[in-house]
Amino acid sequence: MDILWIIDKRAGILLSVENPTNSDKAVEDLALEGFDVIITIADYNLSISWKVGSKVTLRHYQCALDNFPEPNNWELQHLNEFLLYEIHHDRRIVLWCEDLQTCKSVKASIDKFFRFENIGLSEFIKSKLVLQPERARNIPHELTHCKACKEKRCVTDLVCHVTSVTDAEMILNSGVILSACKARNKSGQDLALEKRNAAGDPPDYFEYIMFTFGNCTAGDRLVMERALRTPPTYEELIEEFNPGVRFYFRYIDLVSHPRFCSDGYHYCKIKDLLELGPYFIAVIAPEDDRTKLLAMDSSILKERIAFVDSSSYGDLWSWSQKTYEVAREYSEYQ
Repeated sequence: MDILWIIDKRAGILLSVENPTNSDKAVEDLALEGFDVIITIADYNLSISWKVGSKVTLRHYQCALDNFPEPNNWELQHLNEFLLYEIHHDRRIVLWCEDLQTCKSVKASIDKFFRFENIGLSEFIKSKLVLQPERARNIPHELTHCKACKEKRCVTDLVCHVTSVTDAEMILNSGVILSACKARNKSGQDLALEKRNAAGDPPDYFEYIMFTFGNCTAGDRLVMERALRTPPTYEELIEEFNPGVRFYFRYIDLVSHPRFCSDGYHYCKIKDLLELGPYFIAVIAPEDDRTKLLAMDSSILKERIAFVDSSSYGDLWSWSQKTYEVAREYSEYQ
């Protein structure tokens, strides 16, 4: 395979016309080269991470751009954060770009970001991770690379963590959101091997609480996926949609959290646990679950719970839009 090695041979650019994720043979060959993750940058309408390959599987990060084929500065920075995180976790990454101009821009950005002539790579990675919150604070108000929601853009003022109703009850009673490892008292390695990990997430992902932007559809989609144990179809997300409970926070508040991290795919996540009290602005839940979720002692939590009639917003996209609108109303008065 024709690979241009970069970042001390921890990453490479695949010089090929064909998208490697379209061929099981190409995926197998990349695995034999020692790669763990494939990034493809093409004319996509959304970004998503999912495993690829039938015999040998690798993680595939499908990376969309706002103005393909030219990535903007934020998209380039976020891609560098992905590489930083993956290399920190000792994984090897291969990139493939559909357009030559994209490839040139991406390589120039990587070369500039990963400039570490006077120190070793490990020390460089640690120094960059320490400064990550400073870079994360400069996020634009809107990101238009992903167009999966009704607004056709990610609005970055708020983020949310979406859970099942059962998990939401436990969170509201304890006042704490736990990572999957902490909540289930299992190692990331064990959780990664479970069938419910349909996306093929790596073990370290389960050490974190994940957040999506406030108007994003991904959280409720994941809740349904875990309930069904298979990715929901488009029809199921319309006709059989069963919404989760959304815990809303201000993005900028969580960036200041001492355990904040961005892995270059998730814009915001917190390691181990997050106390609701100092950070959350609202909990938005289906009206049908009002009785269950109000059976708690905390008056502060009760004051910040809002219920939305899911029958009036009965599909994934309408629900995501409405819950974000309600959360913004709470945010304006806090």
